[in-house]
Amino acid sequence: MDLALPLAFVASHQPIRGKKAFQKLAYFSYQLGLPVKCSFSMYLYGPYSDEVAITHSDMIATGLLFEKDGYMLVKGTFLDKYLEKHSEEIRRYRAQLETLETRFGGMSPRMLELYATTHFLASSALRVGKTVGKEEVIREVRRAKGSKFAPEEIGRAFDNLMAWDLFKKEFKKGNSLIS
Repeated sequence: MDLALPLAFVASHQPIRGKKAFQKLAYFSYQLGLPVKCSFSMYLYGPYSDEVAITHSDMIATGLLFEKDGYMLVKGTFLDKYLEKHSEEIRRYRAQLETLETRFGGMSPRMLELYATTHFLASSALRVGKTVGKEEVIREVRRAKGSKFAPEEIGRAFDNLMAWDLFKKEFKKGNSLIS
């Protein structure tokens, strides 16, 4: 799947609030099981991908998105035509695309940073075989982000990510998470 497709789908329903939100929506596209090809590493505002940054520039350059007020990403001239061209993929992955748009599309960039960072750090620990608890994830996010997010906010993000079953890839590898 073209990495632009989930982002185009979100933008067809609501504006994407800047580059940070664009990056985090791409991150959650992959986490929701969409077959997009990109890799992420931890950066200043949470998970970051060079491939996503290139896709951002390409979508603006090709008229799929338009930058409004210097940061807001809105439907571009060619977005509807692009979505029509990819209608079969949209039909096949509608559930994941709608989940991305409804669950994450309306979040502020700050909240997307919190949720993506919480998920990324917990998932990273699970991938190396650690048993991860909520308190440990809160400590790790605080270590990475300082006092930017209150422990209660981090805990709420962790609880929501658990309730939304977004750690399922790591569980398939036999790792454990304690809530």
